[in-house]
Amino acid sequence: MQIIDNLVIRNQMLAELRAKYMGGEGRPKGIHMTDCIYCLERSYYDLVDPNRIQHTDKELMLFAVGFGMEKMLLRPEQVHEPVELDGIWVSPDFVTLEAGKAELKTTRQKTTMTLPETWLEQMMGYSWVLQVKEYDLVVFYIIPPEMKGYHIVWEGQELKDNWENILLRKQVLVEKITGKRVLEPGQWCRAWECKNCRYKVRCGR
Repeated sequence: MQIIDNLVIRNQMLAELRAKYMGGEGRPKGIHMTDCIYCLERSYYDLVDPNRIQHTDKELMLFAVGFGMEKMLLRPEQVHEPVELDGIWVSPDFVTLEAGKAELKTTRQKTTMTLPETWLEQMMGYSWVLQVKEYDLVVFYIIPPEMKGYHIVWEGQELKDNWENILLRKQVLVEKITGKRVLEPGQWCRAWECKNCRYKVRCGR
């Protein structure tokens, strides 16, 4: 028996994944809520920079895991259509069989982890746009494989405050896009976002 590394087929599969999942198919053009929640410098590069850097192979494969879970778990009628409010597009994951709103996440973190604040901000944003105060979350933990479900009830004020913060960050992003503002490295992102960021060298972090 002889086993030989085959980079050709590996690269073919990665190219297929990149073309299928990262081409923006079905995603409305414009600013999305996640552009405002995560690093604004990265969002700027991804949105308008003609020299934007492609997602790394590692990022691509992690995205594929999440997309694959959606394909496996959700019925077509459960998929939620994108919605726009205040110039921001949101794409809630799905509608539960009981007509509730829900988000599906995959993670390599342990089941004992605290839910990331970015996930909570995202779901609060969905709740504000969809005018609901309750949201469900399904988390698929990859290693070891386990699935957990959560039901979250928001206070009205925290939903309002969260959306106002998203609007503020959207305004900063628009000013960067239109050349009216220079973003200082690290000012509009969380420290952990820089660790594996593909733009790390470009922005000087």
